[in-house]
Amino acid sequence: MSSLLRLFAALFIITLLIAGMFSYILFAPQSSDTSTVRYTVNQDDTVDDVAKGLADSGVIMNDGIFRFVWKLEGAGLIQVGTYTIPKSVSMHALYRLLRVGPDRTEISIRIIEGWTTQQIAEYIASNNLVTVDEFSKAVRQDWSNEYPFLAGLPAANTLEGYLFPDTYRIFEDADSKIVIRKMLDNFGEKMTEDMRREAQSQGYTIHQIVTLASIIEREVTSDQDRRMVSDIFRRRLNLGMPLQADSTINFITGKKDPQAKSVDLAIDSLYNTYKYKGLPPGPIGNPGLSSLRAALYPIKNDFLFFLTDTKGNVYYSKTFEEHKKKKLQYL
Repeated sequence: MSSLLRLFAALFIITLLIAGMFSYILFAPQSSDTSTVRYTVNQDDTVDDVAKGLADSGVIMNDGIFRFVWKLEGAGLIQVGTYTIPKSVSMHALYRLLRVGPDRTEISIRIIEGWTTQQIAEYIASNNLVTVDEFSKAVRQDWSNEYPFLAGLPAANTLEGYLFPDTYRIFEDADSKIVIRKMLDNFGEKMTEDMRREAQSQGYTIHQIVTLASIIEREVTSDQDRRMVSDIFRRRLNLGMPLQADSTINFITGKKDPQAKSVDLAIDSLYNTYKYKGLPPGPIGNPGLSSLRAALYPIKNDFLFFLTDTKGNVYYSKTFEEHKKKKLQYL
């Protein structure tokens, strides 16, 4: 009987030791270091990926122990997001944090009318959301399954023109696709079904309207001037005249010249609307609602030429001779 009691006592002590060791592993701080580590769990990360990442980041000492105890703790779903984790965190507190998810901080970003996709990518990267390369790769993907208004988008085109300019609240751990979806959702709301039907009734595709709107956006600034210029461009297209929009030359060169240089006018590109008639292959920026409406609802006029001075004033002419005189006068 005494030997049986001794066996029970030994087992009890062993159990206490195991429980103590397990409790230590679970509740003891991982480190005395009070600094924090920023760690991001991505959508496709497995528990193994997270364990290795946390070990490489210095949050935990051993990824194998993390995986073992994670299972003992009941496993569960690790929430996607960017975490701020103290190096002194206990394993138990870390598990709880990963199951609940990070405290998500929103930041405000403002996308300006007329910005190109490259400008948007650089601006978003400057706000530490995603890198330029990540964003640029995402806009080259095919989004037409999610957004039917992109169904007619030429295969070679990016989302240029469809990233709607506006102010957005974005979680700081958002990835490129989340940011892009916000902008495409907004475009889908602003470019209403009535506007899409109007484009169709006029014989235009959505892509043509967005392309025209993007040029108008870069040429003039007021609502009335945009609708006036829209009519001028439409009539040039109908007459078989080149659009001769300096903004399309600037899109090629990356310059901001109010009047394109003669050397740039010779560039062989389908975006050179001095050299090639018709609309360019796609938008030259991301137009706002005013320019989209102007492209759809022009103000009829008798002018065929216009120019904009350095102060944004617009001067219209009916003949090329009159246009040349105003160029000399105002430019």
